[in-house]
This record gives sequence, structure tokens and C-alpha cells, in this order.
Amino acid sequence: DGTMAMFLIRDPNQPKRGEEEKKDDRLPWSDDILVSKRTLESKFTLMMELKSKVEDMQHQNQKQLEKRNNIYKDKMGEVETKFQEELVSDMKRYKDLEGAKTKLEMSFEESMTRLAAKRAEKLRQLEEHHGQKMKTEKERMDDLTQRIQKTTSEWTRMLEETQRKNELELRNLKKQHQERLLELNKERETVLQA
Repeated sequence: DGTMAMFLIRDPNQPKRGEEEKKDDRLPWSDDILVSKRTLESKFTLMMELKSKVEDMQHQNQKQLEKRNNIYKDKMGEVETKFQEELVSDMKRYKDLEGAKTKLEMSFEESMTRLAAKRAEKLRQLEEHHGQKMKTEKERMDDLTQRIQKTTSEWTRMLEETQRKNELELRNLKKQHQERLLELNKERETVLQA
């Protein structure tokens, strides 16, 4: 567009503003035109050309934007279709996996139930077996205890009897020994007296 410049020209001998009374010392507007008609027309023509170029550029930009938008819409459509297909595929796979998981859980629960039943049965059999064994061992222990008591009482009786016999023999031996000593003493006295 156009630019207009104005210059204030002062006389160096005139005092500066503000030193004396303030006057309206602005220059009056000029009636002269400083630009020729040809220059204005050439500028106007250039401006019209530039305007048409700008409109062409805008039109081309608009077309390119529309073209890009169409390309992006197509790509978005393709991507969206692909995404939808993948989503459907993933949903199907998820359902399949969920079904497999349910089957595995059921199979696991059945296995656990079977194992628990088997374990309970084995435990019952072991308890029964060990109970029978304990009963047999207790009977054996009771029998051994009775035999030990019987043997102990027999040994005690035999010991007491042996002790009695030994005491009796000891008394008899003491008695015989004393009698023999008496005899020897008598013989000695008789030998001494004679």
C-alpha cells in the first residue's frame, strides 16, 4: 500500500518549543501531489497482479489442502478398517482364550477334586493300616509286659529261694565250722594236758 512521510523543518535561529509561548507551529497541509499518475497506475497494476497471485496461491493451497484431506481421509478409512478388523480378530481371540481358560479352570478343579479324594482315601487307608499296626504292637507290648512281669516274679522267687538256701547253707557251714573249731580246741587241750 502507500506510505506518506512528513518532515518538520525548523529554522535554527528560532527558539525551541517550550522556551517561549507555545504556538501551533505545525506546517500546513500541502496541496501538491508528490507521486505521478503513472507510478500510481504501475503500483495499482502490480498490486492487482499480486492480489491475483495471492488468490491463485490461496486457490492452489485450498486444492492441495482438500487433496491432502482426501488422502488423509482415505488413509484414516484404511487405518480404521484395519483397526476394526484387528479389533474383531482380537475380540475373537479373547473369547477363544477366555473359553480355553474356562476349560482349563474346570479341568483344574476336576483334577483337584480327584486328587483331594485320592488323598483322603490314601490318608484313611494309612490311618487304618497304622491303627491296625498300633493295635498289634500294643497287644504284643501287653503280652511282653505280662511275660516280663511273670519272669520278674519268677526270678524274684528264685532269688529269694536261692538266698534262703545260701543263708541256710551259710548257717550250716558256720555251725560246722564252729563245731570243728570246738573239736580242734578240745583236741588241742587234750594234747596240752597230756
